[in-house]
Amino acid sequence: MFSKALLFIGVFPLVAILPLSVPAGGQALCGDPSGDGQINIVDISFMVNFIYKNGPEPTSISVCDVNHSNGINILDVSCLINFLYKGGPSLNCGNVASGDLIGHSPCKSLLAAKIFDSIPSDQDCVQYQYDGFGTLTLKHINAGLNCCPIIAADVYVSGSTITIVEIDSTDNGGCSCLCTFDLEYGIDDLLPGIYTLRFVEPYKTTSDPPLEVIIDIGTNPSGEYCVSRCCYPWGQ
Repeated sequence: MFSKALLFIGVFPLVAILPLSVPAGGQALCGDPSGDGQINIVDISFMVNFIYKNGPEPTSISVCDVNHSNGINILDVSCLINFLYKGGPSLNCGNVASGDLIGHSPCKSLLAAKIFDSIPSDQDCVQYQYDGFGTLTLKHINAGLNCCPIIAADVYVSGSTITIVEIDSTDNGGCSCLCTFDLEYGIDDLLPGIYTLRFVEPYKTTSDPPLEVIIDIGTNPSGEYCVSRCCYPWGQ
């Protein structure tokens, strides 16, 4: 039955194109997984390939969730067909996933870390919790930064990759020492699924492994992952 449905999709006229443009500010266009700035039959084909044929993923996965069901499946393909060719309801992808640094601990002294932390000071860890409604909360434990920085980070969600670039800002001069902190992040409007979570850390040595892990927040909504660190400020 599925193969017949794909054949039926293929006979739609290629001229049935809606001249919709990408929204201002570079935001992804709902229903445009191909990313060409238009919603047309190319996007139907792209979505089918992505969902069922291991095809390329869109820059923003949320543009495929055109019925805003917090999932991507054949119902989204049907909704897109109805919108394009049958006068169906408008597409609704909700908001594009985005994240921010939402909190941090003070500089963790080695004594305090030994007394209060269940995680050893030579471990660099991330804990994650997905609420099932689009919000992923992350806690980066033992992030290495300057002892007195202006703590900042950039959070990027691109397809199925979440990249967090931690910035060691010492605009006020900083201090002549390093320290570990616990940093908290919140990512909203994130669909359940499999993601590569990657941290870019300013003081990780080239010999240390990256803090990078694949998480399936649809199946396992919470978890913890750690890597060992060899050098100051870790493990002192």
